[in-house]
Amino acid sequence: NTEVNDLLLTALGLAVHHWTGAGQVLVNLEGHGREAILPEVNITRTVGWFTSLYPVLLETGKEMTLAQRIKETKEGLRRIPHKGLTYGIWRYLSPTFGTGEARAIAEPEISFNYLGQVDQDLQNSGITLSSYHAGETEDAHSRLPYTLDLNAMISEGTLRLTIAYSRKQYRKETLERVAGLLQSALQEIIAHCTAQEQPELTPSDVSFKGLTTGEL
Repeated sequence: NTEVNDLLLTALGLAVHHWTGAGQVLVNLEGHGREAILPEVNITRTVGWFTSLYPVLLETGKEMTLAQRIKETKEGLRRIPHKGLTYGIWRYLSPTFGTGEARAIAEPEISFNYLGQVDQDLQNSGITLSSYHAGETEDAHSRLPYTLDLNAMISEGTLRLTIAYSRKQYRKETLERVAGLLQSALQEIIAHCTAQEQPELTPSDVSFKGLTTGEL
């Protein structure tokens, strides 16, 4: 039951850990919201995205094996209600937000968005990707909301990942190093996962609630 997002975020956490030595990495996760998150809500006659934005804390401690990192990321994501779709409601509409503990929430400096397998979406749909450039999607002089803004998708059978950043803050060589660390982490995770002969359960895979990974 491991998903692509689990592995991509594990790789991101590992790359940032190797880059900065951080034991925890706070990431703003973006989702398109069109999965079957709320089964009672019928979205079949709708178009567009129901974009969700919510913070995710990645545990990247030194003493963890790669298998433990993947499981920790997976379980952390599974604990988030409705895949983060309701986070905005809690943050911006809750009368208690801005008081007490909520005020101490740190804003993520890294944003990550996995757009999914575009090849699957286009298959047998009668729609193809345009060969024309779409142009700029935002003002080039606007303030960047994140220090690093990562977008990933699978297109034409290839995982494509872009990192947007400010050249006033980082040198190109620095981001090339980060991209190299991310690529190495992904290759390490792929090699690990393909070498597994038996699936390994984590607490979210079983019906008995409240178990930790260690207890399972």
